[in-house]
Amino acid sequence: MMIKMVEQTFIIPAYNEEKRIINTLIKLTKYFEKTFRNYEIICIVDGIDNTDKIVNRMIKKNSKIKLLKFTHRLGKGGAIVEGVKKARGKKLMVIDADISIPLKSISKMINLLEEYDIVSGSRFFNKSKIKSPIYRKFLSQACNLLERKFFGLKISDPQFGFKAYRKNVIKKLIKLTTINNFAWDLETMINAQNKGFLIKDLPIDYFYTKYSKVNVFSTTKQILFSILKLKILNSLKIN
Repeated sequence: MMIKMVEQTFIIPAYNEEKRIINTLIKLTKYFEKTFRNYEIICIVDGIDNTDKIVNRMIKKNSKIKLLKFTHRLGKGGAIVEGVKKARGKKLMVIDADISIPLKSISKMINLLEEYDIVSGSRFFNKSKIKSPIYRKFLSQACNLLERKFFGLKISDPQFGFKAYRKNVIKKLIKLTTINNFAWDLETMINAQNKGFLIKDLPIDYFYTKYSKVNVFSTTKQILFSILKLKILNSLKIN
């Protein structure tokens, strides 16, 4: 039996996302069937709710959806790494389970991989429209300022969860990561810039969705500790 070729792989870390994952998968598959010929969606589930059962129900309706179920907590970065290991597409994109960006932005990011190694979505362009609570905007902007200042990053939103990669590029980058939590995106962008990969900084609209399992305050604390850790590690490399 011939194995169907996969051109695009979409990776969704899904930790306790039972309230949102079904709508996300319905929206994505409906859009992808019109937009991409050969794609796959890999959901990495490591929580304790019914997310895996819901994904399995969706798999019966669309075999292009895949499930990776883990009984231990991976962290966002760890989940992405596991998804990359199983990905068959030449182009990969990480999508947050809340799918809080316009669907057309997904196809735009994938198409830009013809010219770039990485496409990084950004909420911090003047043309980007953001609908999010004030406290979330403030905390994300504060972290963003520190990240760019500490590491000299040229991209405007290294922490944003929507990024697309050429497969050969992200395969190299996951070998360099030391962090498995939400700061995985930051470390990956630092490494990508240091390695000289061609990165497209793309303005994207963002709208906050409810039922988020992310505690913004504890996550911000986690990211700040990770920024300090990465700063120390980078200083040691330089010295």
